[in-house]
Amino acid sequence: MPDALSGLLHDATAVYRFVDFICAFCDRKESQQTYGEASEDFFDYVIELGESTRRFLQSIVDEAKSDPKRIPIYRTNLATIKKCWAELHVFVKPAADGHSLQTPTPFLAFMEQQLSELPSLAGARIVILISPELNYLQYQHSKLKGFASELSRTIPKSPTFPAKLGFIAIPFSQGGTVFTNTLIYHELGHFVFEELNKRRTLNAAITSALTRTLRNAYTSLGYDEKAWCRSQLAIWAEETFCDLFALWVSGPAYSFASIELLSLLGMLGTSGAKDFDSEHPPFAFRFSEHYDQLKKHKWWAAIESMSADHPKLIKEMGAVDPKEYRYEFQELVPAFLELRDAIRDLVKTTVGNRDPGFEAFKEWKSNVHEHLLHGIVPSTSHGKGKQPLAAALINSAFCFYLDSLAELVKKVKDLDPSIVEHRSDIARRVEMWTLKALEDCHLLSRHSQSQAS
Repeated sequence: MPDALSGLLHDATAVYRFVDFICAFCDRKESQQTYGEASEDFFDYVIELGESTRRFLQSIVDEAKSDPKRIPIYRTNLATIKKCWAELHVFVKPAADGHSLQTPTPFLAFMEQQLSELPSLAGARIVILISPELNYLQYQHSKLKGFASELSRTIPKSPTFPAKLGFIAIPFSQGGTVFTNTLIYHELGHFVFEELNKRRTLNAAITSALTRTLRNAYTSLGYDEKAWCRSQLAIWAEETFCDLFALWVSGPAYSFASIELLSLLGMLGTSGAKDFDSEHPPFAFRFSEHYDQLKKHKWWAAIESMSADHPKLIKEMGAVDPKEYRYEFQELVPAFLELRDAIRDLVKTTVGNRDPGFEAFKEWKSNVHEHLLHGIVPSTSHGKGKQPLAAALINSAFCFYLDSLAELVKKVKDLDPSIVEHRSDIARRVEMWTLKALEDCHLLSRHSQSQAS
């Protein structure tokens, strides 16, 4: 066998084995675990793509036997296939870990429903990945879609990548929680920003802000330096967009969840709260935006008197003078601050006419409190058969968790609210009841929709 053909055959075999393992892994996981529809569709895509890839690998070897001159072309094809499958490999295992026993499935179903209700995002879905990091992360899906398109041009009859499919990683330790997982809304913001190409909408405002604040210092920069300035402001703008998007869709529960995680990571109460870094604006700026939007949407008056430290911290962080913000290239700070109105407007146009949810929260908060205080799943209101809106439920339950957990612990025989283990156990139960209520609300909502149709 000629050396070139032998090398091609060896390479094709190695790729075949790699693809075969990934497909078998997906097939086995699907048969052993229960997943959301988005994850099922992703696995089905990988399996179908694997079938197309394996057929193609054999076909190029067969054709190379009769026409060795095409071997360099097939080598190029193999390089493309390797690159694309290596990218898929990054997603498969974390997605396989994200089965129903590791994720708050009812909460995620509700989030997907909210996402699909936004303008231009009907049918959008999210694959949940499980991460070893104590952080939440949106994996950029445009890159994966680009690789999928590249494969479709290389491999005949390869499947189309599922439309409007996003990927969000959550910490493995948070799979059973509801409250901290409100942070997923920030990552949904990244998905929306990417899917709808919102950066393009901000480009003119970014250039204008740099020109107005830096003036000749900006216009005299070279092309690469200008591009870096625009990119840095765009990164900070996207993070701010995601915060405000999450707040609009989920209410103050997002602010509370942010504080819970940042506190767990030991990142609050430090001088670094005033510092920009290359990926994020300072926490002081971010919470000032939280504070302003919570007031605008009427939430603040309902939460500011809570005994928990969370509202106080939001207000204190938000009160930091912007002149105290720091960055290595300080000139960029005033340029970024000029973007605040443009980012707020962008969030407003993105969510459309969506109700921020305060009125529903005001209506249901006391009922949810009473249900949880008596260890009852708060799916309906005092036998009226009327379900609370899920966002109102989450915010009401989160407020109960922060402000009234000790009251519930006292009601349980032999438990002491000053014993951490007892509080932890009851907190877990409150989240479990909230998750069950979310599941009931989702089922009732689907039933109502089917009855209407």
